[in-house]
Amino acid sequence: MALKARALYNFQSENKEEISIQENEELVIFSENSLDGHDSSYTAAPNPSISYQGSFEDDDDDDWDDWDDACTHPTAYSHHQHTGVEAFILGDVPLMSKIAEQTKFKGIKSYISYKLTPSNINSPATGRFEEDFIEKRKRRLILWMDHMTSHPVLSQYEGFQHFLCCRDEKQWKLGKRRAEKDEMVGASFLLTIQIPTEHQDLQDVEDRVDTFKAFSKKMEDSVLQLTNVASELVRKHVGGFRKEFQKLGNAFQAISHSFYMDPPYSSDALNNAISHTGKTYETVGEMFAEQPNNDLFLMLDTLSLYQGLLSNFPDIIHLQKGAFAKVKESQRMSDEGRMDQEEADGIRKRCRVVGFALQAEMNHFHERRVADFKRMMQSYLKQQIIFYQRVSQQLEKTLRMYDNL
Repeated sequence: MALKARALYNFQSENKEEISIQENEELVIFSENSLDGHDSSYTAAPNPSISYQGSFEDDDDDDWDDWDDACTHPTAYSHHQHTGVEAFILGDVPLMSKIAEQTKFKGIKSYISYKLTPSNINSPATGRFEEDFIEKRKRRLILWMDHMTSHPVLSQYEGFQHFLCCRDEKQWKLGKRRAEKDEMVGASFLLTIQIPTEHQDLQDVEDRVDTFKAFSKKMEDSVLQLTNVASELVRKHVGGFRKEFQKLGNAFQAISHSFYMDPPYSSDALNNAISHTGKTYETVGEMFAEQPNNDLFLMLDTLSLYQGLLSNFPDIIHLQKGAFAKVKESQRMSDEGRMDQEEADGIRKRCRVVGFALQAEMNHFHERRVADFKRMMQSYLKQQIIFYQRVSQQLEKTLRMYDNL
């Protein structure tokens, strides 16, 4: 089934297998392959007879998070042309701005930003109250902003600062449009990086990337494991633990009530103490139900953030591994006389740029990981201590009621 589309930019054909298109030209797409920006191609033809109502420029959707997900734009690139980081490594610079416009932050955007936006999980942590869900989103937004503002590159980006500071709705939308048209995004961002001049062996870089790959996979698995355990513990706190303490409290009060059945032998002081013990355990049950707000929810917020961070590293590392492969391939071609050594050296130099950028992100990730997990664990343990001290105080107060019987 043919699809209708509108061209987003001009494209001039360079061989007979391609077609030339003009910006805003109506197209009919007869077949399509991958839309992910890697070797995508369409069989498309101009169709002047199509009447299209509306304009892409008038789109009022202000959800900046959609830039990665709504990319279904037609392109007439052939399979022999390169995209993203591969184009950068091969020095195919003239394509960079078009690729960035086509993919709208695909590929390397994840490498720079990790898709840090808080995940919109369908069910809130408590699973019951809308206000709890809103509160959770607030907490996770704070964590997200903390990470964004701590990033040495993203925090200085004009689009991000505009997103934070602009209060005029019209100016905010204009700023959004400017950010969307920024040509220094995607793999083109690598053109802005200046790297140190000292020698760094690419094999050492590759070894470090492999080590980080294994680390990130193991950390991702362990974060998921802790998330599952903590989530189950939350359910027990708000459900099972509270119910069990309520049952225990009710059982103590039943004992107290039975002691009133034979007044001549009844001890009001003992009966009251046992009844108060039952109420104490009911109170303890409510304390358990409320406690996740003070510790487990905060832990789950941090774990959720790192699930998002870690889920992007496989694609990021794949880009770097592809760059290493291009270096080895180009050197082999140079040794065989099929490529000038100067061209092979250029590929190696650009691979070093990608390598330095990835290592910078790895270093930043580790710095934040140490700080974040230290804070998470300290907060959890402090809140646990405070909680059990409060439980102990309740029990000690109740115990004293039996002292003078």
